[in-house]
Amino acid sequence: MKEAFDLLIDLENKEDADIERKNKTTEIEHPSPPESDRPSVGRLYSLDKARYLAIKSWDDFEEAEKLANEIDAELVAAKN
Repeated sequence: MKEAFDLLIDLENKEDADIERKNKTTEIEHPSPPESDRPSVGRLYSLDKARYLAIKSWDDFEEAEKLANEIDAELVAAKN
């Protein structure tokens, strides 16, 4: 009986792409702070070759927009 049960589980795992994808996914990449100088406003992150300038307040928008253009970063809103 156990052998039949194991065969069914193996069959389900081979046919289910979600399970296969779950088994292959082991780590989640998180953006890391770059090693350059800190920005005057917001927080600068990089992931692969992309750079992101995250701000928490609309009050910082104008200054952050100028800075993001200068440092070639995408301006984004920080998650609460």
